[in-house]
Amino acid sequence: MRKCLVLFLLTLTAVLFATSWHDVVLYEIMIDRFYDGDPMNNDQGYGEYDPSNPSKYSGGDLKGIIEKLDYIKGLGVDGIWITPPVANQWWD
Repeated sequence: MRKCLVLFLLTLTAVLFATSWHDVVLYEIMIDRFYDGDPMNNDQGYGEYDPSNPSKYSGGDLKGIIEKLDYIKGLGVDGIWITPPVANQWWD
């Protein structure tokens, strides 16, 4: 939780102190596709986890993003934009 707060504050700081949006470089992350930081939560019992199939879940999670913060920082970006973690509309 602490690292998530730091992540949020880094993004907020980059946005508030940028002279304009034209000067800001954001790195957009689709959580599921980025990095699997916790393989224990991959199969949720629905049979939808299969990283070799692009129409199935790949296993990426927030822990994976946290583990790769040094990599993201090394890219020289000003902040990250994380896609919302929502269930797909066709699920029951």
